[in-house]
Amino acid sequence: MPLLTAAQARGKKVYAGFTTLADRDTSEAQPAWRQQLNESGSYPNLLISPCVQSYQDTLTSLLQNLIANYDIDGVVLSSLFYGQEFSGTDTVGHPDCPTGTNWMPGVLTDYAADLVDAIQVADPTLETAILSYPLGFQNAWGDLSPGMTGHQDLAALSGIADHVVLVAVGTYWVQQADPWWVTAVSAYRSLTGSDPWISLMMADDWEYGPLFYRGVTHEAREAGVAGISFHTTLSVMGELSPALTRSQWSTLSEMPRP
Repeated sequence: MPLLTAAQARGKKVYAGFTTLADRDTSEAQPAWRQQLNESGSYPNLLISPCVQSYQDTLTSLLQNLIANYDIDGVVLSSLFYGQEFSGTDTVGHPDCPTGTNWMPGVLTDYAADLVDAIQVADPTLETAILSYPLGFQNAWGDLSPGMTGHQDLAALSGIADHVVLVAVGTYWVQQADPWWVTAVSAYRSLTGSDPWISLMMADDWEYGPLFYRGVTHEAREAGVAGISFHTTLSVMGELSPALTRSQWSTLSEMPRP
């Protein structure tokens, strides 16, 4: 509540990050609900299968509770993807999932549509955003096909939520004359006809100052992104750790806004 009050006093919007399928507690309490990622069984991961209806019902209830009790401006859905530990093709799913091939993107799209619909029913004025599968080396050339993005159909997701956030991992782009994520932004625009948001990993190997991040923001605007955020090595929305350290928050808070 103090964050909401302070943001509203400054005329800023606040979006609540909402984790969908990454759930350590539930995956340990209900191992049968985990995603099954290959024919030998369930890899010991923390991702819940989107085919478990009772878990989806729980998420819907949590969303409704969040919206009813907090004066937020939007919801950002994170971790809405399948694990990629074994291959980029469809794999054996949870017993409640469809069978055959090419079913994973459709299941994720339907899941996203249901959650966004629940948000809009609770409060139609709220904006919605969906985080992409973490993009890295394999996406440096703009391959945003479902087999390379945790089976997300980004074109379909762009028509469901108000925004799609491309999540760029790694900080090697800092050393590139033409950062690879610019290519991903262009590929997304070609795929969907719209401009994405982008979330870049904080370059915390060294303590960069506000001028550095002002330059990065300028680069992102030149690339045509509709919004930009920064995240840490472990987490985009704080699922596994605080999203930003106190030092990182201080650095970004001092960044001049054009």
